[in-house]
Amino acid sequence: MAEVVVKESGIDGIELFGEVDKVNGKVGSEYPVWYFEPHIQEIREEATKLEHRLRNGLVVEKGKPAAQAELAKYKEKLDKIDSSKPVLSGRQKDEINKATEDLGLKIREGKFSTSDEKRGLVDPHEVAERMMTPCIKLNESQMAMAHKMGCRISNDGKVSGNDADRVWKTYRRLIGESTNTEMLRKI
Repeated sequence: MAEVVVKESGIDGIELFGEVDKVNGKVGSEYPVWYFEPHIQEIREEATKLEHRLRNGLVVEKGKPAAQAELAKYKEKLDKIDSSKPVLSGRQKDEINKATEDLGLKIREGKFSTSDEKRGLVDPHEVAERMMTPCIKLNESQMAMAHKMGCRISNDGKVSGNDADRVWKTYRRLIGESTNTEMLRKI
């Protein structure tokens, strides 16, 4: 696995999107490819199964070249994904943890409680409005994180609920923490 070189210390030095995430030089997704752990695990399992079949003679001679080519593609894809995930310093992890804890509190304030939703006290239009309209004020480090994610940040430093969720989830995945935003919701 190739190590990603961090240009600067702190959150600003983290490159979330690698070459594998880019199409014609531009980021082609809202989330970096390394975010999707279940998908990566599926690729690893397929590669392992194919490698096992090749090693144990379970692939007919005629199909071996195609199977070997497929295995090489799996391995190349996994190498690209692995090398695109940032390697963090302890300081960066601490900064991300602090920034996501604070952002989580802001997201929590913007969500209706579970009990209000169950009782039908929540206006769906208000929920949609909070999801789409910049309403969550970010501090400086959170703005740096949102900028790296390609979020639209208003002139007064706010992002939509959806963008705040996306930033929170991506950086939480990066430090190995849960990414389920429902854990932020008040009961």
